[in-house]
Amino acid sequence: MIVQASEIPGNAPSEYKDFCFLLFSTFMWTDRVFFANHVLRHVRIIGLNVDDDTESPAPGRKVVKLECEMEVTEAMCNHLQCMHGGCAGYLIDSLTSSVFVDIKRPTVSLNINVNYHAPAMLGSTIRVVNSSVVFGGSVVSARSHFYDLKTGKLLVSGTHSKMQPSAPPAGWGNLETPAAASPTKPIVPAAPQSTSSWRPSPRITDVKLLPGSAPPDVKETLWNIMEGALPSGLFCEDIRKTIRIQRFDVDAVAGKQVSKTIGELEVTRLMTNGMRNLHGGCACFLVDWWTASMRYTLDGNRLSINLNVSFHAPAPEGTTIQLVATSISVGKRITDSRCEILDAKTGRLLVSGTHKQMAVTKPASL
Repeated sequence: MIVQASEIPGNAPSEYKDFCFLLFSTFMWTDRVFFANHVLRHVRIIGLNVDDDTESPAPGRKVVKLECEMEVTEAMCNHLQCMHGGCAGYLIDSLTSSVFVDIKRPTVSLNINVNYHAPAMLGSTIRVVNSSVVFGGSVVSARSHFYDLKTGKLLVSGTHSKMQPSAPPAGWGNLETPAAASPTKPIVPAAPQSTSSWRPSPRITDVKLLPGSAPPDVKETLWNIMEGALPSGLFCEDIRKTIRIQRFDVDAVAGKQVSKTIGELEVTRLMTNGMRNLHGGCACFLVDWWTASMRYTLDGNRLSINLNVSFHAPAPEGTTIQLVATSISVGKRITDSRCEILDAKTGRLLVSGTHKQMAVTKPASL
């Protein structure tokens, strides 16, 4: 276990290693409560290097590359015993942020795009290679590749774009000084929502009371997923169980079953980042999970091909958010779905995403 920045392997300058170590020790290798950081506690840094960009025609262009390794544990997996698509998005969000070494204050995500090439099976060891694409300006981006360490097979690839906000959040401080990022430094909590006439939707306690045009057996399948029919110990199980299903519609359009599902939940501390807003990785999970659950009731098991998530506004801790998943295209093997995450009180769009899935006929062959 690396206990100081100088122990990080690689040719990166000491100030780059200091920044990387500060991020890992503050947000990943810590007991502080952030979204799914129990997953990142076991990440091993293999190297932090600054290399020539061999793909660019511009002479002297450099690439910052962070390489990490980790084992795929049950807490990272879905019910098929391979890494959850939302977990892959979370890792890309968190690990690529460590290559933006020239930025000394918090950045916010603009977009995370994930392509899935092969499953990362439970018990396997993966190497995650994160490389800067553009950094030093107002908008920065990086890419990430997941490899099976034993076979060398490419499992996941993705990109992450971020920007610096016009002003750092209150109570956050500056990452340039370790004291500002101390685990004991208080974080200003989000202002509570107004308690006017608006109230969060109550939890429906009987599937027979669930509104919408979906057939009763289809509603019951989604109900069982949300209420805990899946095996325990899966990625973000505690968050999944807090979603309140509000409506489920299924309609026939051109001979296809087109669906729409609405749910609500509160943004809790377990879902937030260091700014106490909804974590980008958690948003990836919600888009993946909510769209996949909707289509599972009609199509059965499907594998993710692509997840694309865009961020429009923050969702502070305590906000009630609404998940609205709808079908875009329904084919024999490929389905496309869209998910919007809204502020349930104001209707403001916070996050939007698309999810492309492919039918699986023999899950055991994975």
